[in-house]
Amino acid sequence: MFRRNRMPDAILYWEKASRLMESDFHSPLMLQTCYLDNGDEPGAMDAARRTLERAETTLLKDPTNGAALSAGSSSLIMLGEIDRGKDWLQRALLLDPDNIMVMYNSACSLTWKNADLDGALDLLEQYFERLESPGNILHAEIDPDMDPIREDPRFKTMITKAKERLGVAGDAAAAE
Repeated sequence: MFRRNRMPDAILYWEKASRLMESDFHSPLMLQTCYLDNGDEPGAMDAARRTLERAETTLLKDPTNGAALSAGSSSLIMLGEIDRGKDWLQRALLLDPDNIMVMYNSACSLTWKNADLDGALDLLEQYFERLESPGNILHAEIDPDMDPIREDPRFKTMITKAKERLGVAGDAAAAE
Protein backbone atom coordinates (compact mmCIF):
# COMPACT_ATOMS: atom_id res chain seq x y z
CA MET A 1 0.00 0.00 0.00
CA PHE A 2 2.90 2.36 0.73
CA ARG A 3 4.37 1.95 -2.74
CA ARG A 4 0.92 2.51 -4.19
CA ASN A 5 0.77 5.79 -2.29
CA ARG A 6 -2.24 4.61 -0.29
CA MET A 7 -1.08 5.75 3.14
CA PRO A 8 -4.36 5.25 5.04
CA ASP A 9 -4.35 1.60 3.94
CA ALA A 10 -0.63 1.29 4.65
CA ILE A 11 -1.27 2.51 8.20
CA LEU A 12 -3.65 -0.40 8.83
CA TYR A 13 -1.06 -2.94 7.68
CA TRP A 14 1.91 -1.35 9.45
CA GLU A 15 -0.11 -1.12 12.69
CA LYS A 16 -1.02 -4.78 12.46
CA ALA A 17 2.59 -5.74 11.71
CA SER A 18 3.84 -3.65 14.65
CA ARG A 19 1.51 -5.52 17.01
CA LEU A 20 2.75 -8.94 15.88
CA MET A 21 6.26 -8.63 17.27
CA GLU A 22 7.20 -6.23 20.05
CA SER A 23 10.84 -6.15 18.93
CA ASP A 24 9.89 -4.88 15.44
CA PHE A 25 11.14 -1.31 15.16
CA HIS A 26 10.73 -1.11 11.37
CA SER A 27 6.91 -1.19 11.28
CA PRO A 28 6.42 1.74 13.66
CA LEU A 29 9.23 3.55 11.78
CA MET A 30 7.17 3.26 8.59
CA LEU A 31 4.12 4.42 10.53
CA GLN A 32 5.85 7.69 11.36
CA THR A 33 5.99 8.55 7.67
CA CYS A 34 2.49 7.29 6.92
CA TYR A 35 0.90 9.20 9.79
CA LEU A 36 2.71 12.42 8.87
CA ASP A 37 1.64 12.08 5.25
CA ASN A 38 -1.91 11.54 6.48
CA GLY A 39 -1.75 14.73 8.57
CA ASP A 40 -1.83 12.87 11.89
CA GLU A 41 1.05 14.34 13.89
CA PRO A 42 -0.04 12.76 17.22
CA GLY A 43 -0.08 9.36 15.50
CA ALA A 44 3.38 10.03 14.07
CA MET A 45 4.72 11.04 17.50
CA ASP A 46 3.26 7.91 19.07
CA ALA A 47 4.88 5.80 16.34
CA ALA A 48 8.18 7.64 16.92
CA ARG A 49 8.06 6.84 20.64
CA ARG A 50 7.32 3.17 19.90
CA THR A 51 10.13 3.01 17.34
CA LEU A 52 12.61 4.56 19.75
CA GLU A 53 11.61 2.27 22.60
CA ARG A 54 11.98 -0.81 20.42
CA ALA A 55 15.26 0.39 18.91
CA GLU A 56 16.66 1.02 22.40
CA THR A 57 15.61 -2.48 23.48
CA THR A 58 17.34 -3.95 20.42
CA LEU A 59 20.47 -1.91 21.10
CA LEU A 60 20.68 -3.21 24.66
CA LYS A 61 21.10 -6.69 23.16
CA ASP A 62 23.17 -5.61 20.14
CA PRO A 63 24.77 -2.15 20.38
CA THR A 64 26.16 -2.52 16.85
CA ASN A 65 22.77 -2.90 15.12
CA GLY A 66 22.92 -0.20 12.43
CA ALA A 67 19.28 -0.62 11.45
CA ALA A 68 18.12 -0.04 15.04
CA LEU A 69 20.39 2.99 15.36
CA SER A 70 19.06 4.41 12.10
CA ALA A 71 15.43 3.85 13.13
CA GLY A 72 16.08 5.35 16.55
CA SER A 73 17.77 8.32 14.90
CA SER A 74 14.66 9.02 12.86
CA SER A 75 12.53 8.90 15.98
CA LEU A 76 14.81 11.13 17.99
CA ILE A 77 14.81 13.76 15.25
CA MET A 78 11.04 13.58 14.92
CA LEU A 79 10.69 13.95 18.70
CA GLY A 80 12.86 17.08 18.57
CA GLU A 81 16.12 15.57 19.84
CA ILE A 82 17.96 16.50 16.66
CA ASP A 83 21.54 16.47 18.00
CA ARG A 84 21.07 13.12 19.72
CA GLY A 85 19.41 11.77 16.58
CA LYS A 86 22.36 12.89 14.45
CA ASP A 87 24.74 11.17 16.89
CA TRP A 88 22.80 7.92 16.50
CA LEU A 89 22.79 8.36 12.74
CA GLN A 90 26.58 8.76 12.67
CA ARG A 91 26.99 5.61 14.78
CA ALA A 92 24.70 3.68 12.40
CA LEU A 93 26.73 4.75 9.39
CA LEU A 94 30.04 3.96 11.10
CA LEU A 95 28.91 0.51 12.21
CA ASP A 96 27.06 -0.48 9.04
CA PRO A 97 28.54 1.62 6.19
CA ASP A 98 27.64 -0.81 3.40
CA ASN A 99 23.98 -1.25 4.33
CA ILE A 100 22.07 0.80 1.76
CA MET A 101 18.88 0.69 3.81
CA VAL A 102 20.70 2.25 6.77
CA MET A 103 21.85 4.94 4.31
CA TYR A 104 18.33 5.51 3.00
CA ASN A 105 16.67 5.56 6.42
CA SER A 106 19.38 7.87 7.72
CA ALA A 107 18.71 10.22 4.81
CA CYS A 108 15.00 10.13 5.67
CA SER A 109 15.91 11.08 9.23
CA LEU A 110 17.74 14.14 8.01
CA THR A 111 14.79 15.37 5.95
CA TRP A 112 12.49 15.43 8.99
CA LYS A 113 12.18 18.92 10.36
CA ASN A 114 14.77 19.82 7.68
CA ALA A 115 17.45 18.61 10.11
CA ASP A 116 20.17 18.46 7.39
CA LEU A 117 18.93 18.42 3.80
CA ASP A 118 22.43 18.58 2.30
CA GLY A 119 23.45 15.64 4.48
CA ALA A 120 20.38 13.73 3.31
CA LEU A 121 21.28 14.40 -0.31
CA ASP A 122 24.87 13.27 0.30
CA LEU A 123 23.63 9.95 1.73
CA LEU A 124 21.10 9.50 -1.06
CA GLU A 125 23.82 10.01 -3.65
CA GLN A 126 25.67 7.00 -2.22
CA TYR A 127 22.41 5.07 -1.91
CA PHE A 128 21.34 5.58 -5.53
CA GLU A 129 24.84 4.73 -6.82
CA ARG A 130 24.67 1.35 -5.05
CA LEU A 131 21.00 0.63 -5.71
CA GLU A 132 20.21 -2.61 -7.54
CA SER A 133 16.41 -2.73 -7.44
CA PRO A 134 13.97 -0.63 -9.49
CA GLY A 135 11.45 -1.07 -6.65
CA ASN A 136 13.63 1.04 -4.42
CA ILE A 137 13.47 3.86 -6.95
CA LEU A 138 9.67 3.74 -6.84
CA HIS A 139 9.83 3.79 -3.05
CA ALA A 140 11.92 6.97 -3.10
CA GLU A 141 9.63 8.56 -5.68
CA ILE A 142 6.59 7.98 -3.46
CA ASP A 143 8.14 8.31 0.00
CA PRO A 144 6.77 11.46 1.69
CA ASP A 145 10.06 11.74 3.59
CA MET A 146 11.60 12.87 0.30
CA ASP A 147 9.16 15.81 -0.08
CA PRO A 148 11.58 18.40 1.36
CA ILE A 149 14.17 17.52 -1.32
CA ARG A 150 11.97 16.19 -4.12
CA GLU A 151 12.42 19.31 -6.30
CA ASP A 152 16.14 19.66 -5.58
CA PRO A 153 18.14 19.27 -8.81
CA ARG A 154 20.54 16.85 -7.08
CA PHE A 155 17.68 14.55 -6.10
CA LYS A 156 16.17 14.65 -9.58
CA THR A 157 19.54 13.84 -11.13
CA MET A 158 20.05 10.89 -8.74
CA ILE A 159 16.67 9.41 -9.65
CA THR A 160 17.32 9.88 -13.38
CA LYS A 161 20.80 8.32 -13.23
CA ALA A 162 19.57 5.36 -11.16
CA LYS A 163 16.75 4.75 -13.64
CA GLU A 164 19.17 4.88 -16.55
CA ARG A 165 21.65 2.56 -14.85
CA LEU A 166 18.92 0.02 -13.98
CA GLY A 167 17.13 0.33 -17.32
CA VAL A 168 13.93 1.80 -15.90
CA ALA A 169 11.98 3.76 -18.48
CA GLY A 170 10.06 6.76 -17.16
CA ASP A 171 7.92 5.67 -14.25
CA ALA A 172 9.55 3.20 -11.86
CA ALA A 173 6.10 1.75 -11.11
CA ALA A 174 6.20 0.11 -14.53
CA ALA A 175 9.40 -1.70 -13.52
CA GLU A 176 7.82 -3.42 -10.53
